Amino acid sequence: MSDAVHQRLDVEAPVVAPTVELGALSVLVVEDSISDQRLILETLVDAGADRARVSCVATLRDARQSLIERPVSCVLLDLSLPDASGLESVTLLSAAAPDTPVVIVTGQAAGPMVHAAMAEGADEYVCKADLDPQLLGDVVARAIQRRRGSIRHRQMLASAAAVFDSISSPIAVIDGSGRIVAVNGAWERTGVLSGADPTRIGIGVNYLAVCDHAAGRFAEGADAIAQGIRGVLSGDLDSFTMDYPCPTPDEERWFSLRVNPSGEMGGGAVLIHLDVSDLKAAERGALARDSRIFGALDTTSPIFALIGPDAAVLHVSELTCSLLGLTAGERIGEDAFSLIEPTDRVLAMDVFARVSAVPGTEEQVTIRALDGEGRWRALDLSVVNLLDDPRVGAIAVTGSDVTDTRLHQIARRLESRLLARLPVAIGLTDDSGILVYWNDRAEALFGISGSEALGRSTADLGLETTDQNVTEDIQRTLAEGKPWEGDLDAPRADGSIVPLHVVVERIDDDEIDFHGTVYASFDNTERDRLERELEFQAFHDPLTALPNRRLFVERLDAALAEHEAGGRLAAVTFIDLDDFKALNDRVGHTAGDLALQIIADRLRSVLRPGDLVARIGGDEFVVGFADLQGPEGAVAIAERVLRAVRAPFRIGHHSLHLSATIGVAMSQPGVPADGLLRNADAAMYEAKGNGKDTVWLFDDALQQRNRDRREQADDLLRSLVAGEIHAHLQPQFCLHTGDLVGFEALARREGEDGQISESADFIELAEESGVIDQIDQQVLAEACDALAVLHAEHADATPTIAVNVSATQIGDPGFPAMVRQLVEDAGFPPHLLCIEVVESALADEHAAAATLEEIKQIGVELAIDDFGTGYSSLSRLQRFAVDYLKIDRGFVAGMGDAGDDAAVVSAVIGLGHALGLRTVAEGVEDEAQRERLCQLGVDIGQGFLWSPAVSVADALELVRNAGSTGTPCWAPVD
Repeated sequence: MSDAVHQRLDVEAPVVAPTVELGALSVLVVEDSISDQRLILETLVDAGADRARVSCVATLRDARQSLIERPVSCVLLDLSLPDASGLESVTLLSAAAPDTPVVIVTGQAAGPMVHAAMAEGADEYVCKADLDPQLLGDVVARAIQRRRGSIRHRQMLASAAAVFDSISSPIAVIDGSGRIVAVNGAWERTGVLSGADPTRIGIGVNYLAVCDHAAGRFAEGADAIAQGIRGVLSGDLDSFTMDYPCPTPDEERWFSLRVNPSGEMGGGAVLIHLDVSDLKAAERGALARDSRIFGALDTTSPIFALIGPDAAVLHVSELTCSLLGLTAGERIGEDAFSLIEPTDRVLAMDVFARVSAVPGTEEQVTIRALDGEGRWRALDLSVVNLLDDPRVGAIAVTGSDVTDTRLHQIARRLESRLLARLPVAIGLTDDSGILVYWNDRAEALFGISGSEALGRSTADLGLETTDQNVTEDIQRTLAEGKPWEGDLDAPRADGSIVPLHVVVERIDDDEIDFHGTVYASFDNTERDRLERELEFQAFHDPLTALPNRRLFVERLDAALAEHEAGGRLAAVTFIDLDDFKALNDRVGHTAGDLALQIIADRLRSVLRPGDLVARIGGDEFVVGFADLQGPEGAVAIAERVLRAVRAPFRIGHHSLHLSATIGVAMSQPGVPADGLLRNADAAMYEAKGNGKDTVWLFDDALQQRNRDRREQADDLLRSLVAGEIHAHLQPQFCLHTGDLVGFEALARREGEDGQISESADFIELAEESGVIDQIDQQVLAEACDALAVLHAEHADATPTIAVNVSATQIGDPGFPAMVRQLVEDAGFPPHLLCIEVVESALADEHAAAATLEEIKQIGVELAIDDFGTGYSSLSRLQRFAVDYLKIDRGFVAGMGDAGDDAAVVSAVIGLGHALGLRTVAEGVEDEAQRERLCQLGVDIGQGFLWSPAVSVADALELVRNAGSTGTPCWAPVD
């Protein structure tokens, strides 16, 4: 089939049950939030995806580049990207990879933006708040199956378009709004030859808008064409025909337009243009011998001409000239074959040769000839050899114009094939309700064959809806001359009911004297099932079938309003299972899921009528209690929940028991469900800090502490946004040579009063509030900028810079990519940058190993910070390929005491050297500590003995001065 033939119909392929193995898929996650990237990645892995086949990017630009370099099986796309607004990301990604399914990952439930994204080409969506391995796996599988079905459907429609290319006349199909939905090759070729802009004549262009725009150049023709097409689309005209001029820079071309209604488009039309521009030659000579001989033929036969044995035109009748838009003078003496379409010309010449060879011979032939208005006309001709007739002495050609008949046959044939293949049930009844058309899809949908349906009324077949209101609405709408569209339930032959979306339209064709109604029915069964499933998924936890946070908040808000109006009390308990992650790691995720289901059942068992329960996180549940007398009643019920959780149970060969920490918050006037949940959550965390397996009641003191903490967190975020937090660099020196060898980048906060706060004053708050990742990224970016300057000025001996990062950064799968980008943009050797992590960040070895391995592949070095204060096994140090061990300042300060700290320092140094690692001592404050550390074999030191952390500008100046003076770099500062 020609590449010029295209078709784009908004017909959704049916969704089948997912049969896709996630482990074999490659997935691209497009998400600018590092934490959300990690959440999506871990959920995919839990669903069965191969971590190595999942890639994450943060911008639309990177996503498009990634799709070019490596196609993927599915794209998970966040609509809020830094370099794309709204639906732009869906449109551009669909254009970059049209056959790749796109799943929208949204922070909120489905809304107008999500529905618009689905209309732009997205296949599925899922809410981040409800992410679950089973749900995400099913959504990805459905998206892939849906896209595969859509591709097969487009291929099926494309095969039908081959009919178009068999027609040499330019043809386009428009829908009911005038938008072009299909064209053939002749349409595009003719447009290019006439100098038209391809973007204004192709699929998706509104042809009526093109005509309206052209009306300014030749108002009468373009305006009449637009009116005629609208008449056919509205049903006011059965068909429309018009000849019109189309001037070009070099000549004036003529076209003839034929517009016929196209039933398969539900109100569209087929447009056929005939180009006859090449015919404008002068008529030569008057060689008619005896007009009386041919007078009768001239006035009665639609086509009559005499051709000489040399194929020159001798005579053309007035009717023929009128039909072809010529004058006799233009054709006399011309080649009779010059106006015949090139592919038909060989056939005509063969016929002429055979007929002219034998007097009296006659043959029939159908050819296409160009008329004076630029249209190709189909002519049915009889060619007779009358060369021996003394009155004629020529080859006589007679016949008639069959153009309209032929085009009508083509259009009807095309309509019939398209209607039969459309995945829509089509039924056509006359005014008596008798079925006169019933396509294959209707047979399958209703269970009634065409032989059973045709000739019988819809009432006899039991196909009419029993909803009288719908029947009256359809009749009223059709009487107004409008199509009716809506959803209804219809009976099938086996007595079952099928949900349908139906379009009903009136047809009145006076030409064939037919008046009736066409019904286009779409099966809504799968759509309704999917809607119900999506609605349940949107409001429930897929593992336990409990309500999720969204549904819980909605129901709790309603209950709180009712209780407040009645002067009654309610309470919320926030339940966090103690050490559930350790249990999950010990018995496996499958057993862990079963344990959560058992806990959910136990929570249901302690509920009273009117109480609410939900699962809002991995091991977090909430329960809302109604009609309480006071806090004592809420605490008593919470302790009953605690006892229910404690009861041991078995899963397989595992005997398990769990405990929980519970926070309780009482309802207060004016406090909504979200606020009550936050209070209960705060009480739970307070309970965690005072020992697990207990209940804690939210009170005024806790509320004030939380309020103060939130205000401090807001102030910290304001400082970050205002640019008040920057990297300061503390120098590091070789203890054996005194050379300045590097820096440690530390976050410093400059307040409005000019006071600079050290990181110890706000890092804990930053970790609690979630701002720590942004601070780490800020310090890391400024450290890389400083390294770029240092390397440019001191390429032969560039100091290193170490940067502390949080545990959440180490657990973020997108963190290595960010480090790589910063290093590449700054342009310094990667080994000059060192990433420092505390021992506790390595607790989750699986997540940490993947991140640190990628960082090592970049060439960046690694350090374990505050070594000795946590727990790091020898195997763990070897696994993570660490380059530095940093000795905690507490051990350095205590070396002069009883000697235990000195022993620890000595042991750390021995371990480091045995593993080939360099050691760094923090907090060196006097010469005695420096000498003792040097004796023990520590490689590098930092502390107030040399310098506190200074601004980046001062640090750069320090390096410049160190390279130009003879003063030892480790000389104590004043």
